[in-house]
Amino acid sequence: MQKINADFVVPFIDATQSTFEMMLNLKLKQKEAYVKKNYVMFGDISGFIGVSGNVCGFVSVSLPTSFALGCIRSLIGEEEGAFLSDMVVHEGVGELINMIAGGAKTTLSVSLCQRLFQVRDTKYIVKRVPATHPFSSSPSREKS
Repeated sequence: MQKINADFVVPFIDATQSTFEMMLNLKLKQKEAYVKKNYVMFGDISGFIGVSGNVCGFVSVSLPTSFALGCIRSLIGEEEGAFLSDMVVHEGVGELINMIAGGAKTTLSVSLCQRLFQVRDTKYIVKRVPATHPFSSSPSREKS
């Protein structure tokens, strides 16, 4: 089995937690990481961060539709339940991915190229079994 270098993974975990807390007031708690047994994506909407340089591959952030919609509404200041077009959701998730990639870039020594796709019950493009780092979320405490 291929080993995963923590020096590569930790910047993405940290950047994801930081982005969600700072931009969405959501505290993410990392659950136990594991290697998936198949190639099926989690979530309904997935943003991909392509990695190139001395390491090649991609990192994905996959969100259930209801969670993604809530995040985008919060990001753009819309009320809960407000209608969001597919384009707004696509652009909003893309912006979250850009923020995560930007945060990860500060401590990575490889280059990143971001791509965003909407994914539903599809298989990974590259036939590699992915390591999975799930999170749970809860609202952060209000800052005084």
